[in-house]
Amino acid sequence: MSGEQRMVGTVGLMGIVVGYVVGASIFVLPGRLAVATGPGLFLSYLVAAVPAALAAVVGLRLARRYRQSGAGFLAVSAAYGPAAGFFLVFTLLVALTIGLPLVALGFADLVAALLPGTPRTVTAMGVTVLACALNLASLGSIARLQVALTTAKVAALLLFGVAGTLTAPESSLRPLLPHGLAPVLGAAIPAYFSYVGFLSVTEIAGEIRDPERTVPRAMAASVGLVVVAYVLAAIAVVGHLTPAELSSAPAPAALAASRFLPALAPAITVAAAVSAATALNAVVLALSRDVAALAQAGLLPRRLAQRAPATGAPRAAVLSLGGLFLLGIGLGAPLEDYAVLAVAGFCLTQILVGLAARRLGDGRLAPLGLALISGLFLAHALWSNPWGAALVGASTALGLVLSWRATRA
Repeated sequence: MSGEQRMVGTVGLMGIVVGYVVGASIFVLPGRLAVATGPGLFLSYLVAAVPAALAAVVGLRLARRYRQSGAGFLAVSAAYGPAAGFFLVFTLLVALTIGLPLVALGFADLVAALLPGTPRTVTAMGVTVLACALNLASLGSIARLQVALTTAKVAALLLFGVAGTLTAPESSLRPLLPHGLAPVLGAAIPAYFSYVGFLSVTEIAGEIRDPERTVPRAMAASVGLVVVAYVLAAIAVVGHLTPAELSSAPAPAALAASRFLPALAPAITVAAAVSAATALNAVVLALSRDVAALAQAGLLPRRLAQRAPATGAPRAAVLSLGGLFLLGIGLGAPLEDYAVLAVAGFCLTQILVGLAARRLGDGRLAPLGLALISGLFLAHALWSNPWGAALVGASTALGLVLSWRATRA
């Protein structure tokens, strides 16, 4: 795409991808899931790592094939036509516009825990505006910021996980599966929400230096780092909290840290807030490239493909997305509905990208596995929330109509 500058190396790409993947959910969700699974919660995160690894493999192959930003859109369009490519970006746009309030409001709640009385909606909107403003800078500058913030939050998460695992009483981890294997497998689906984002490498493929070497190295290191951090964090939470605390604590990671390393507890809350902020920043970064690619292909207004001359940032797409994200925060829908729509949207995009990659010959097992597992996760998400399923159905129908009209215009 014209105006793109290849600025991102291995470390920078790791910062962007891990910054996208590791959000605030890993600091909160394990406590809720452990109520059903018991000490075997870490097995849920290992199961959820399978589709995450498949997404990383598919993403790196597409990034190396196209070497253009919006590679996911390009792959689906090449495999199934421009209408399918439009539907992919529309679905991702809906998922992130609806899902971003989960992250922004989560950030606001964490800030309120540190600074009581902070207005929730204003804080959520403020961090969203900041993320959009940052994405008007060059990708090299954004990557350096992501690396710094991601390093800090991952270091805190690893310290929490390692120290918590080493100090956890052995008795707290027995029996490993008090309710059997079924709850562990069921918990893998919501646990996967913490792994979403490895396909983001396709959105910035045109801005990566030496993608043949950079992408495989960065993706392998990113997946390994995230899986280790998540498994250790799950063990640390279960090992230091009672069942009653797991079900009621609003910030289980911080509470668990206060038991074995009191000085770490405030740092965990700060790390969770930083995680939410870096995830927001990475969402704007990735999706703005998809919108610009769609506009470049003539499926959205051409002005959305405009880039800032000095930085190469897709300025028009960033500003337009900022408005949509603020609208999503202001709607005030129940968080459960937000979550179902977000997970369903991500699963739909992964099914499309997986099938497209397989049709284009970018491997067989990984693309097909990604599509099948995403389909199972999608079915579970819709089955568990009928109201959310109705919203997903309406959104899908609208996307299909708009895709048809866009490609016929």
